[in-house]
Amino acid sequence: MGLTSESFIKMRGINTLPAIKSEIIKIYNKTKNFRETAKLTAIPYSTVRRIIKKQSVHILSKKTGGQRKLTKRAVRQMKMNAKKNLRQEVRFLAEVSSIKVHYTTVARSLKDANLRILKRNHRPRLMS
Repeated sequence: MGLTSESFIKMRGINTLPAIKSEIIKIYNKTKNFRETAKLTAIPYSTVRRIIKKQSVHILSKKTGGQRKLTKRAVRQMKMNAKKNLRQEVRFLAEVSSIKVHYTTVARSLKDANLRILKRNHRPRLMS
């Protein structure tokens, strides 16, 4: 009845196969215990708990990747500031922003928003 280690790929908080999820839910409905379900299925306790909790609330599986440093609202504000101050450096935009943020984070968020900031370090040279 339990799942063997060959029947699934062990991943940290990443999507689990739907067949495995349904098996976990069936076993949990019988036992009503996270630990017993984890032992019977040979899946970590935290994974079993996450699957059951999210199944009861109808939430999709955990997203991969890290947590976002900026909210969507903060990114919109940075885009607005970048459009107002076209000739300013990214460091200046980081200082002006309402949220304390490193300038590389500002540059990355503007790049993700398809908005590049170009700063000229010198005047254009005139051809003689």
